[in-house]
Amino acid sequence: MRRYIFVVTFFALSVLYGASVEAKVSQESIVQGETMRLDIIAEGKRAAFEKIDAINDALVLNSRVSSENSIIIINSKKQIKKKTILSLFFRPKHDMTIPSFSVNVDGKELHTKPIEIKVLKPSLSPSAIMSGPISATLKIPHSHIYEGQSTVATVVLGIRKDIKVTQMRIASFDANTMLLKQGEQRRYRNGEYIIYEIDYKLTPQMQGSYSIGPVVVDVQVVDSNRRDIFGMFSRTKVTEVQSDTKEVKVEPKPDGVDLVGNFQLSVNLDRNKTSANEPVNLTVTIQGEGDLEDFDLEKYNIDGVTCYSDEPKVKSRFDAKSIFSKWQKSFALIGDKSFSIPKREIKVFNPETNSTKILTIKGFNISIPHSISQQKENSTVEVHTSKQADTEPKAKHQDLRYLFSWIYLALALLLGIVLGYSMPLLLKKIRKERFDGSYEKALKRLYPHISESQEVEHMVRELYKKISKDKSVKIDKKELKRVLQKYAS
Repeated sequence: MRRYIFVVTFFALSVLYGASVEAKVSQESIVQGETMRLDIIAEGKRAAFEKIDAINDALVLNSRVSSENSIIIINSKKQIKKKTILSLFFRPKHDMTIPSFSVNVDGKELHTKPIEIKVLKPSLSPSAIMSGPISATLKIPHSHIYEGQSTVATVVLGIRKDIKVTQMRIASFDANTMLLKQGEQRRYRNGEYIIYEIDYKLTPQMQGSYSIGPVVVDVQVVDSNRRDIFGMFSRTKVTEVQSDTKEVKVEPKPDGVDLVGNFQLSVNLDRNKTSANEPVNLTVTIQGEGDLEDFDLEKYNIDGVTCYSDEPKVKSRFDAKSIFSKWQKSFALIGDKSFSIPKREIKVFNPETNSTKILTIKGFNISIPHSISQQKENSTVEVHTSKQADTEPKAKHQDLRYLFSWIYLALALLLGIVLGYSMPLLLKKIRKERFDGSYEKALKRLYPHISESQEVEHMVRELYKKISKDKSVKIDKKELKRVLQKYAS
């Protein structure tokens, strides 16, 4: 036992305190002219960094080394975890891949992973938005969009660099019934101004013409002309600025179109051969430029097949120019004999090319070699054969029929007595063993009954999550036994 504890402790310490390095950036996308920070973090007692004067073609403007120590107690023993951080400040001019850097940690030569960064061009030049010390404007890349298509609105706020700002906030944003979702915020210097950009995703609810804006921004600045009674501290004042207004027309999407954007589709089937009541899992993934948050696919409707699906998983990001989304949904299909999954088509309209294309979810043939229906047919044949075998000797021995009838009657009476005594115990044992602790078996038994009631559907969902190792799900075994007895007995 002590040896086991020692091994576990040694493994934990090696994981916690093993030498390692990683690289992180302050943000993955910045505006041209903005300074980015790269942190190279080394974990170990001693770290030696190589000298870095430039990152690709961007000169390192400044660098500093810092360290962090933390104490962790394992088995009443204190261990010190040390991090050494090299911070590099640089100003990239274009999109780039930050290369891998080597660091010597405790005598080992380790390497960081490359990082891709995106450099955006300034939305507008200062002369285009500045009409005073503080100004705001609104930028929307599309004046015409379609139903089902979202666009991005960028609030651009310029503040002259000699103005001291203590706080600022978007007081109101008139989107004229469009749904708003805030995204990234950027800050950079451009000429004599500090520029702030805040992205918002605009999603129309119906076709028509929309007036977007104005955006009202409250900026709290230091007023050097107003001081306290001792003349020591300056007070602040709030300046309200408003942006301009943009017009956006939402047009109806073409007939039969399911999505608006530029997307690609991929399909994964975990297997095309299974056993009766064993699920096959089909996963559909759609990703590309456009909005997929409101998109969904209905369950498959196949005769004799039960279909279960989770809610779609959607990830999206957007910047000043585009919206990128990834949509994924899984379907679990269960049957007791071979079946076919039909193909499905999704019609996509690309407003950039004014063209339509079809994304095809191809069909699959699912093979179930030994189906339940075949087993029933085989069992019927066997019973029929046994009956023929029994009737032939009876035809040859008609004189013994009277004797056999009494023997059968006595045996039936004896069997009835035995069953009357043992049946309650047998039923109790069957009920007890009906759920043997295997959630997979319980799921197989309940799947065919998923459409019979909501409690079965709920239990199937919980079992599916439990099997998928969702630690937040707790199955009430008594309730599971009750549902099994009621619907899958």
